[in-house]
Amino acid sequence: MASYHPSRLAGLYCSTLIDGGPPRACVHDRFALLMLTSGEAQIWCRGEAHTLSPGSVLMIEPGDVHRDLQKTQYSAVTVALRGDLVMALRGADDRGCFSASVARCSSLCGEALALAEAVRAGQGFAEQQRQALRVFRSLAPFWTRATTRSQPPLVARALRALAESSAALLSLDQLAKRLRCAPTYLCRAFSEHTGVGPHAYQLQLRLLEAGRLMEGGRTVAAAAALTGFGDPSHLRRHFRRRFAVAPGCYQRQLAASGNANAANRA
Repeated sequence: MASYHPSRLAGLYCSTLIDGGPPRACVHDRFALLMLTSGEAQIWCRGEAHTLSPGSVLMIEPGDVHRDLQKTQYSAVTVALRGDLVMALRGADDRGCFSASVARCSSLCGEALALAEAVRAGQGFAEQQRQALRVFRSLAPFWTRATTRSQPPLVARALRALAESSAALLSLDQLAKRLRCAPTYLCRAFSEHTGVGPHAYQLQLRLLEAGRLMEGGRTVAAAAALTGFGDPSHLRRHFRRRFAVAPGCYQRQLAASGNANAANRA
């Protein structure tokens, strides 16, 4: 079960989540800070397993995959930011990246939770911006200059092919034929590097695109058609598993918060 809260700062939203379902894998298209507020989870991210408990912060970059390995029911708060907002808040010329996947830093956790609460409560633009800057001051020790992460050439080519085919699902055999390699070898190499198989990865890309379309006002049916799901029920099933909320409810939450923000600005 999740609730989403868009911010007055363009490119920022926060969410609250209670997760007690089966393990799942998530591909991300934004920078995000995930803080557990209760429970415990063991999560794979960037080639390592990390144990998360209240007070720890999972730091996620666009393109990262995080996968549940083991968990109790937990509650969590997420602060998600587009890359352009991160650049504006950091005030740095280089893109930068996180130097670690998990921060065990009470000040960072506290500031990020305070930002999420300011967004949830619909506080004014100046207050949300002030709190976002406080988060980035606490984040300063965890940034490092951007470097290109090494990818096996086959995996890099597969990622490009999947990104270019986000509106139509490629089977493993079709992808392997396009890349001129054996399907089993491709699946093994891709999974070892990303943490999920090619099919699961592409499904995540399509769900992220569907979410962006619905954020922009598209109906569930239109988002399903534009992202290759065919019928809305297929999208609803996978969307609920990925985002812990039905797509229609997701749209209503964003619309209600957006209307409240517009009324407050008037």
